[in-house]
Amino acid sequence: MNILEFYRNLSNRKYEGINFVLYKDNINRNKIENILKKVYLKGCSVEFNFFIFDLEEQYDISLFSSALQSYSFGCNENLIIVYSFESLNANNREELISYVKKAKNCNIFIFSKEKYKIFNSFNKIEIASVSKRPSDIKTIVKSMSSRRGIELNMKNIDTIVQLYGNDIEKIDSVLEQVELLGEAAAKEPDLFTRIIGEGSQISFYKMSKSFLDKDINGVRENIDNLLNWGVHPVIFLSMFKKMILKIVAVYEGERLRGDYLEEKYERIAREMNKKRIEKLFDLFYNMEYKLRVIGIDRDVIDFYTLEILKAI
Repeated sequence: MNILEFYRNLSNRKYEGINFVLYKDNINRNKIENILKKVYLKGCSVEFNFFIFDLEEQYDISLFSSALQSYSFGCNENLIIVYSFESLNANNREELISYVKKAKNCNIFIFSKEKYKIFNSFNKIEIASVSKRPSDIKTIVKSMSSRRGIELNMKNIDTIVQLYGNDIEKIDSVLEQVELLGEAAAKEPDLFTRIIGEGSQISFYKMSKSFLDKDINGVRENIDNLLNWGVHPVIFLSMFKKMILKIVAVYEGERLRGDYLEEKYERIAREMNKKRIEKLFDLFYNMEYKLRVIGIDRDVIDFYTLEILKAI
């Protein structure tokens, strides 16, 4: 969430569990801390249940680990605030997130000025925070969709499970597509099936390859194929976002194990720098804004796709 959304809903305990907050300018830390303590620490001890970490000043994973497990008598949850997440290098972010994923009975608020580091980390937490047991996969799908603000009926949940089984990463990607499309995808069975169906995945893969090869004609051709499948153009945003996040992940030293396009991501990542990454995200969000606000426009898709290809 951005800082404005955070402030707007701060006083009603809307946010539970793990929360990432993006901001650009200085924030009023005292105001944030006082409101969070008032909302989340009712009946709890500020001394034993409230923890603040400024990662720009100090990074000590042992202190963070202790905060996740320290409870005072009469209180079974902690409030943890983490500032300056962007100051960590890739390895330390990975380490911190590995502990965050295991957190129980904690409300954690992580603040960062750099959006691509937030999105990379949040995606990992969402995927890793669910069980893979077949017995509760439908419950998991329902929970994942609710977190995205999607209300799926049982028929749609059954369709997802039939197509993708216990593949949590694929289900997460599908739900992201449904979220981008909006209520129509969740409420119209035929449209829903076309969006999540395996048939469209071939063109998505081909478009990914064309995208990483900077082949604008190949990208446009596969956009046409997906449109013919009945896939809404806004769904392309999901794919672009995933690829940008993968480029950033490789740029920061991660390996895309099992990804057939890993070498292409590595080639692009070698040419990246922080300024170019920020430009990629700016282009992506400008494209998303126009498609959401002014409506679907093929010229907008073509224009921003070309600009994004130039940026990589």
